[in-house]
Amino acid sequence: MIDRNIGKIVGWAEVDLVNEFKLQPRQNVHFLMTTGQIARGQAALYLAETTTGKFGVYTMGPRDDGKPGVIIRRHDLVLFRQAKPVGN
Repeated sequence: MIDRNIGKIVGWAEVDLVNEFKLQPRQNVHFLMTTGQIARGQAALYLAETTTGKFGVYTMGPRDDGKPGVIIRRHDLVLFRQAKPVGN
């Protein structure tokens, strides 16, 4: 997470996309990502996996429990198309 006032990274978080997208380990997958602005000062990460047809929307912000650090929140995870049949 970047503090816009000082232009520095002030926190870090990660997500296990294999578990998040319910993928088989070592499955052939292809992710596409882009960012967008939800509101002033609030951005989102849009993440699509083209093999399974899953699309997720995520934001990152301060933890809710008062502890230092950041948390990644998933807002939605949907299918944007049906998965490709195996072997095609």
